[in-house]
Amino acid sequence: MPLNPQIGINLFGRLDPLDGVRRIASAGYDAVDYSAIGRLVTPGSPLAAALRDRTAGSGLRPAALHYRSFGFDFLGNAEARQRFQAASQEDVRLCAELGAPAIAFHLGNDLPAASDARLAAANAEALAPAVQLAGDFGVGIALENHCHGWGDRFAHLAMVADALAAAHVGFCCDSGHAAVAGVDAPALIAAMGPRLRLVHLHSNDGQRDSHRPAGEGVVAWPPLLAALERVDYTGTLLLEGGLHLPGDDVETLLAAHLRGFRAALAGFRCSVSGR
Repeated sequence: MPLNPQIGINLFGRLDPLDGVRRIASAGYDAVDYSAIGRLVTPGSPLAAALRDRTAGSGLRPAALHYRSFGFDFLGNAEARQRFQAASQEDVRLCAELGAPAIAFHLGNDLPAASDARLAAANAEALAPAVQLAGDFGVGIALENHCHGWGDRFAHLAMVADALAAAHVGFCCDSGHAAVAGVDAPALIAAMGPRLRLVHLHSNDGQRDSHRPAGEGVVAWPPLLAALERVDYTGTLLLEGGLHLPGDDVETLLAAHLRGFRAALAGFRCSVSGR
């Protein structure tokens, strides 16, 4: 099945949310990933309503959220687990309110010397309230590969998904994280298969998660795009950028990510049609 032609990108962390939506639409994107917007916006707030209206008025599709923290330290003690559970449920509510179909979560790994089974069980226990609420709201949960130890391999994600045993729990493939962790992204996509709910598409030098546009860095796009087609991924093609390196500029990066990925898509389509 051909890939969905819609391309989205995340709200860069330092952008005002409303201005960020405006800039993303002005740059020519089709969709927005609200990223860790729960840091700034609460469900039911005037800002949440304004953000929903601004997105619709800009012609953008709300494509995803990310849990408000990108960290991995929510398992180590009862207080941290309780904070995570409260915040994750609030972020699921916000995801539903903004009309996004799925929310991404990294796995926690702050249990020193714990076995894979113990880490998987602890993550499933921590995520369970958010997963139940997401099911009630019709929101998908996407467990995302990261590049900071346990949680960077598909086997880790699969153990947690199996423990949660919910049909709306799937996966998010992050190509930049895979590159830093030394994971083959096409193989990761193949393993995620029909449970692939989201993608975060960006590149880097293989050492630092710097969120570079397609055409820069080490990510090879033709095999990755081919893998997405093979698993019949029909979701929005979500790029992921941010102000990570000296000299980074919002407008320049928004344009570079879209231009670079469109070129990767065009080259891939040409190679497919030429077979």
